[in-house]
Amino acid sequence: MLKKIARKVLGREGSGLEGYQFFIDVVSPELIAGWAANTKNTQHKPIVDVCSNGEVLWQVKAESFREDLTEAGIGDFAFKLKPVAAVLKRDITEVDIHIDGHKVNEQPYPLVMQCPNEGCLTSHFAMAHEHYTGHVDAITENLIVGWVMANANPNIRAKVVLVHNGEELAATVADQYRGDLHKGEAQDGCHSFRLNLPVHKFPSASFECDLQVDGQKVNPQPIRIELDQNTLEVEQYKHNFASELGDFNALISAELNRLHQAVESETKETQGANLNVAVNVALQGIAELSARVSVMERVLVKHFSENE
Repeated sequence: MLKKIARKVLGREGSGLEGYQFFIDVVSPELIAGWAANTKNTQHKPIVDVCSNGEVLWQVKAESFREDLTEAGIGDFAFKLKPVAAVLKRDITEVDIHIDGHKVNEQPYPLVMQCPNEGCLTSHFAMAHEHYTGHVDAITENLIVGWVMANANPNIRAKVVLVHNGEELAATVADQYRGDLHKGEAQDGCHSFRLNLPVHKFPSASFECDLQVDGQKVNPQPIRIELDQNTLEVEQYKHNFASELGDFNALISAELNRLHQAVESETKETQGANLNVAVNVALQGIAELSARVSVMERVLVKHFSENE
């Protein structure tokens, strides 16, 4: 039993979890459970945080008894909690788990939960169209999750598009499998979708849009997307300057490599007798690099001044 557990639980090197053993058994709207132990301090009971977008939603201490952990000689380090939707400020589609402040997962755990409170930043709704049946389960600033099928032929895959003022912002096909939608040959269950939203295309930090299925509007009320203004600016900057930054990084790497080779070459040839030549080569290269930095700085200043 101990070997079976230990194979799964060693902390990743460099993650801050090297001194921990842990395993996440389940992440669902009904239960989040697992265990976590600090092997360097067995008296310490780790704190487990469940987070979304950097915000702690739920917290629990790993201090409960579990028979298999006792048999494995690990101790009372189990935890479990029931996620309470009342704490949500917006719909969520995935979460991260932290143990004593250290992130456990490399990829987020899927967890779709809807905000039940009035004034939530996002929404969920049943699709309103006579030819389609479906539901939007959650909307966040960068993702829409749900399912949809055509009433006349459920096994036709519908195209889902987010539209703002007639312009397509994002599109996908509702063809992912969901067990609760599978009803034999007549309905194979491949009707769910995850629509990733390209934040850099957003017209502003707060705007209204519509969801279309095969060109037909299906949302009964306008969908409002909201996010932090700084997040929007960062995503737009990253998109607009991705190629420039890539070229700039390549220039820096090439220049540093050239400087290294030039200095090394001059030093070997002169064997220390004429280091001034090598220094001059280096200074010339640094001056050229500085000029490129100045150009990039002017481009960035112009970009942000135009968007103020």
